[in-house]
Amino acid sequence: MIEALHHVRFEGRMAMAAPNPHTRGRKGSVPTRISEPPGPFISWVFKQADLDVKHYRGEPLRRRLSACLRALHADTEEHARQRLEQRPDLLPMVINALLIGVTEFFRDSLVFESLRTEVLPKLSRLQRPLRIWSAGCANGAELFSVAILLAEAGLLEGSYLLGSDCRMEAINQAKAALYSSTALKNVGHSELSRHFHRVDAIWWPGSALLSHVHWKVADLSRQIEEGPWDMILWRNMAIYLQTEAAATVWRGLTPVLAPEGFLVSGKAERPPAELSLTCVKRCIYQRI
Repeated sequence: MIEALHHVRFEGRMAMAAPNPHTRGRKGSVPTRISEPPGPFISWVFKQADLDVKHYRGEPLRRRLSACLRALHADTEEHARQRLEQRPDLLPMVINALLIGVTEFFRDSLVFESLRTEVLPKLSRLQRPLRIWSAGCANGAELFSVAILLAEAGLLEGSYLLGSDCRMEAINQAKAALYSSTALKNVGHSELSRHFHRVDAIWWPGSALLSHVHWKVADLSRQIEEGPWDMILWRNMAIYLQTEAAATVWRGLTPVLAPEGFLVSGKAERPPAELSLTCVKRCIYQRI
């Protein structure tokens, strides 16, 4: 899910530098994207949650307003605000409704196939446990997908996998690790039988996966998790941010990659051209 951005500060110039000649297969900077504010109620909600709404595109937030009102059983924005003022404990639920993310196991199969056939063989040459971070992990499906790939490749033992998200509700779902058959539709039958247990229609990962994944409530504005990371997944989140806010996150993630580590994005996203990254496959960049 979308990691919150608030008073973001990273070292280095914020202005776009000259394109790096080593960024093979990459075009120039993404055009600046500035959208209209999301409105007074949503802005107020973000302020209550200590999140900076100006970094987010207004259109996606406005599209979630009706879901937010339904979650609060409110007919109007004024009614919703009154409900939150009376019940501040409902704030995490509201933030979850506004920033809800779409994720699933092995989302975008071509990307995960590239991870399996090209990225993991390269990482296996390190001959040590791996460190992998899913930034904005939502309900954990993506990180468990990577854990399955590692287990199938014999690389899971000793590895450290971290999932972080700014939403407490998302992290609670990831910790619970309970998934429906529909959620697991992209997991192969043999992998499902090897790595999951089932009771009725509910599945949960086995101890071999659970013992290697860790969860944390955190946002990227206040803390870039200390590296080095062999792989960072930050997928389908930059598209919800204003251009410069997204670029600031890319600039924070790149330095904590291990030398020749990999950064995985969504298919509609690409990091700024001046970063020390080269595109090796669709949605997959390697630090150079």
